Amino acid sequence: MKKKFLALSVSIGVLTLSTAQVFSQEDNNAYRQGYQYILEENYERARSHFEQFQNDWANSAWIDDASFWRCYAMERLNKNLESHFACYQDVLNNYPDSSWSADARSRIVVLASRLAELGNPEYLNQIEFFSGDDEDFDFDFDFDFDFDGNISDSVAAAMDIAERELARVRVLQENFQMPSIPPLPDIPNLPNTIVIENGDDDYRIEIAETIREAQQNYREMGERMRRAYQNQYRSRNRSNVDDELLTVLAALRDNERASDILIQRLESSEDPQLRSRIVLLLEDIRGEHITEALIDLVENDESDAVRNNAVIVLLDRRDEAARPQLLRIVDDESYPTSIRAEIIGDLDNWEESEAISLLGRVLSNSNEVVLIDEASDTLADIGTEAAVDVLLDAFEEQQDRTLRQVMLEQIVDVENPRVLNFLSDLALNSDDAELALAAIDGIADREDNIGVAALEHIYLQTDDIKRRLLALNGIGEAENAYAFDVVSDLIADEENADLLAAGARALGNTEQEAAVEELQSIYARSEDTAVHRAVIRALRQLDDYPSATEAMLSILEDQLSKAAAQ
Repeated sequence: MKKKFLALSVSIGVLTLSTAQVFSQEDNNAYRQGYQYILEENYERARSHFEQFQNDWANSAWIDDASFWRCYAMERLNKNLESHFACYQDVLNNYPDSSWSADARSRIVVLASRLAELGNPEYLNQIEFFSGDDEDFDFDFDFDFDFDGNISDSVAAAMDIAERELARVRVLQENFQMPSIPPLPDIPNLPNTIVIENGDDDYRIEIAETIREAQQNYREMGERMRRAYQNQYRSRNRSNVDDELLTVLAALRDNERASDILIQRLESSEDPQLRSRIVLLLEDIRGEHITEALIDLVENDESDAVRNNAVIVLLDRRDEAARPQLLRIVDDESYPTSIRAEIIGDLDNWEESEAISLLGRVLSNSNEVVLIDEASDTLADIGTEAAVDVLLDAFEEQQDRTLRQVMLEQIVDVENPRVLNFLSDLALNSDDAELALAAIDGIADREDNIGVAALEHIYLQTDDIKRRLLALNGIGEAENAYAFDVVSDLIADEENADLLAAGARALGNTEQEAAVEELQSIYARSEDTAVHRAVIRALRQLDDYPSATEAMLSILEDQLSKAAAQ
């Protein structure tokens, strides 16, 4: 049961953060390793792992999750309640908007009440929703349902524990005497005149009324600060006590009665923040009634946050019944661009003809960079002939230079014969130099013999120096014998120093031992300093081969001889 609870809990953390952040594979793997220790109840390794994670990945999107699980592991390793309290307090202070804040806050309530019971009432001051005399403070797990055993014993026990702990906090609060600061003393009266004795000439200074006013203003400021300090604790209550309720229900999302409770709270609450959180909890609950509730939120809810979260959850549920509404949102500019882009990015999971039709419409009608980028990327991911045709045709029709660049960045990722021909033609014939160079770069990224052949063709068919330089560089990046042969042939009779230097660098990039002799030949037939530097740099790339070391020594001797002759 504990492992099931943990797995469900972590899914909430991921869901809440994934709507706003992007996760790298490396820190994701590191986090998952630590979470595996939690599942295995290997708490010492989990604590150590998550401490290291906090040091290594301070800016990770998983950092709040890791911080919470570190505290969780610490609780199970020792009885130092103060350190546990401080650990969860750090989670709240450092990540107040985290999906784990409610869990951390619940643990703080329990720990503070136990510490106060052990003679440390000051810990009550630090509870986030400490309310003092606030009569609105309340927390209740009573529902309008008769559970009749439909909720498991472990759930009932969890609710009882939460109710018992919070009741104990209330009792301790009632008996706790909050320290106060005495009022500030009265300001002494100043004389109207100050006499400064100076021998025969005494100086008389009149006390200006403005000084008296400033004096009174500072006193009032001090009094306000005193009152603010005394009221500080009473202002720390949470208006939304349902946070703790959601923490319990999060573990029960596969229970039909728990889903009824969530829907009831969703319908009865007027707090957009709470309702948007409840929407996220509905993702894993199966059933047409949940889909219908989410669609209704998308169409009718007044809160942007609730509607946006409902869209994200509908996408993650992959429910075909929601697709007509999601398709309408793509064209609805009242929704944030980021939400519309999320739908577009998910279309590669839909029926292909339906997805391609919508993506083509986006490319034809939209002028928003984010949507164009996402639609182009999705078509590239689909990668079929039909998808490629739509993408290339849209590029040809697009007149905006920026949008063409955005589309081209996705086109170059498609490994398709038509795309390769398209890029070669663009590289040779485009009047836009930047687009032409981007096309050459895209071909070079293939790093295979087909790409090398295309770059060789471009080199031979253009007189543009920049395009020829980039083509040479791309050929070398293939790092194979065929690339070496092509570069050697292209620069065999080359006299342009810039191209010769680029050819030398490309030969070094091929990582072929045969390039050493070719580089020595280039060095010998050119007097250009830039070419010589390029040859030396290329030989250094090849220094795993003894012949390259010998070639560099030979060049060094030649340069020393020339220096001595001068």
